[in-house]
Amino acid sequence: MVMVMVMVLAAACGGGGGNNGDDTPGDGAVDTPPDMPPGPPKKIGVVGAFEETLAGAGSFTGVLAQMIDGTASGTPDRVEGPCLVHFLAGETAMLVSAGTITVTRNADVVTLTPDGTSTYAASLRQGLIYKGGDTLAVAAAGATVPAFSGNVTFPAAIDVTDPVVFPAAIKDGFAVAWTGAGTVRVQLAQGGNVRITCDFTSGTSGMVPAAALSDLVPGNQQAMQITLLVGSHDATMMKAGDFDITLEALNAEFAAIGFAQ
Repeated sequence: MVMVMVMVLAAACGGGGGNNGDDTPGDGAVDTPPDMPPGPPKKIGVVGAFEETLAGAGSFTGVLAQMIDGTASGTPDRVEGPCLVHFLAGETAMLVSAGTITVTRNADVVTLTPDGTSTYAASLRQGLIYKGGDTLAVAAAGATVPAFSGNVTFPAAIDVTDPVVFPAAIKDGFAVAWTGAGTVRVQLAQGGNVRITCDFTSGTSGMVPAAALSDLVPGNQQAMQITLLVGSHDATMMKAGDFDITLEALNAEFAAIGFAQ
């Protein structure tokens, strides 16, 4: 279960970068369309804080980081309504280090240290630790990615009223409804295939269109597993040398794992 939760966490706060060039998509993965030109080079990083409650698995608080020098990026992103569709399959990118990264809330400090491959292992703790309005101070010591620091606010919770279960016919599109204010993010990820993020910046309802979900692969193998998260979202953008850095916080009030039919 911990392995599944780390995968959910990584999907939730991904900032639009590529996967490690050593990763191989599982069975059923979508290959990069041969008629699409490669996207522009990407030098990006994300530090994300995340909370969720997954039915049958409990509540978790996580912090993660990933820095990518995507000088050989793959299929370009596309926009479908409120959603950004980002392809992982066929993309190559090099993980790089920003040195030791800390995420501090009052006396609570999470430290992420890169290994020899510049991979940051996610911090995953049981229970809901952060509160709406908390200031999370992020600082990176610097390495290939220059040192950076900044704050992101952990958003107040919303009450997700739709969906209440994983959508049975997810590729047909689905409605989202909630009570509460602020930006709401719907995040879907399927293995090494595709990541879809939909941001609703006003109102209390929205629609994730079928066009944004067309690249999800049907089936029930592990490589085809889809994570779906809905929650309030906040982000701070900054530069560290040539790298675009995103500090993110997602307070996911709905979390589910399922498959496309």
